[in-house]
Amino acid sequence: MVIELVDPLGLTDEYISGTRDMQAVTWDFGIAVSYFVVEVDADQDGTIEIDESTDQIIWEEGQAPTNYDATNGALTISVQPVLRYVRAKFVNGDVAQTRFTMTTGVDYN
Repeated sequence: MVIELVDPLGLTDEYISGTRDMQAVTWDFGIAVSYFVVEVDADQDGTIEIDESTDQIIWEEGQAPTNYDATNGALTISVQPVLRYVRAKFVNGDVAQTRFTMTTGVDYN
């Protein structure tokens, strides 16, 4: 797992994680099937989206945006990407945050 960002976001700001090459995960760890895992913990509501790409230029929605409710604490989402590259995006709501953490990684189950 990698901590992507710990700086709070302003109102309606967005953060896009680093790109993960799922083919490299297969080669490096010998995992034939792997999942991209995103965990978000913030003090304000927002939306989490997972995008996929074949070339890191054109990105498409890999999973429908998921609403994040800050009153519920940390939210973890795990998806099995279809395309080679994957990244996570968090869009903050209408109130500036004072706390924000996004963690990304891979898992094989």
